[in-house]
Amino acid sequence: MLQTLEWLIAQFFPPLLFIYWLLAAASVIVTVLPIPVPQAFKDAVYLSSCRGKLWHDKPAALGPLRDWAVPQAWFLHFYVVGSCCNAAVLLAYCLSSAPSTSGTHVPLLALLLVQLHLVRRALETWLLLHYPCGASMHGIAYVFGLSYYAVVPLSLLPSSWYSQQQWQQLGPLQQLRATVQQHLAGLADSGALTQLQLMGAGVFLAGNLLQLVSHWQLAALSRGSKPGIEKTAYKVPTGGLFELVSCPHYLAEIIIYCGLLLVTGGQLLPLLMLVWVAVNLVLAARASHKWYRRRVKSYPPARKAIIPFVL
Repeated sequence: MLQTLEWLIAQFFPPLLFIYWLLAAASVIVTVLPIPVPQAFKDAVYLSSCRGKLWHDKPAALGPLRDWAVPQAWFLHFYVVGSCCNAAVLLAYCLSSAPSTSGTHVPLLALLLVQLHLVRRALETWLLLHYPCGASMHGIAYVFGLSYYAVVPLSLLPSSWYSQQQWQQLGPLQQLRATVQQHLAGLADSGALTQLQLMGAGVFLAGNLLQLVSHWQLAALSRGSKPGIEKTAYKVPTGGLFELVSCPHYLAEIIIYCGLLLVTGGQLLPLLMLVWVAVNLVLAARASHKWYRRRVKSYPPARKAIIPFVL
């Protein structure tokens, strides 16, 4: 039985990861393009992106599931689950891969960057961001989000890690510290990474910085208000990139995944991740932009939704 399970993982897990990301990317692509798919499907995709101030403008879709809501503050669960899953995959990869092998550098760098991002987002969501009372997101988005952050680190491993059953070759935990140090030393060696990978890491970190600054500005709007009293305490953000776009934090997320794609050398699964993230956040940003324009008469007319001067 165990051997059968190991064989199934080796043979089918990489294709299942591909199918997961392909379906995720395809669902948002067919929603924004004039492709003849049922309007109910497009409405369901739009519904899953409705959260916070957009919750009350959600489309009529999914029948009795239309009003399935969870607190928007549960976004913290995504980053806690993601941090734990990514850390487990990172340690398993370190224990099962030879530190001196050049092929280990790319997955190691990608996983380290994602770990940094997820821990930052968890701390940021917990300590910095304060969602207004009643802020909600759809239950389907919540379930998908949990699966998303569990699947991301698994998708950054090379397919050979599954096909050659490297997960069975884990070294002893007693050597974990020494193994991690060897991997980090190998990663720090000059010539271990290409210019493209270094540039990708820079783009990834720049996106994180932009997102942190944008979230800090959003959090500043709620300082001084009492949690649980202002049910719709949404104010117009100003300053920094908010002068050009309504959702620079969404733009930052897209930049982060562009960096991840460069780090991995343009691999297929990170590309599909980027497609899903980009299209999904463009949908959310345009909806937020329209919400501000409808409700704030003095909203800056030159401000775009997510891409300065373009969109």
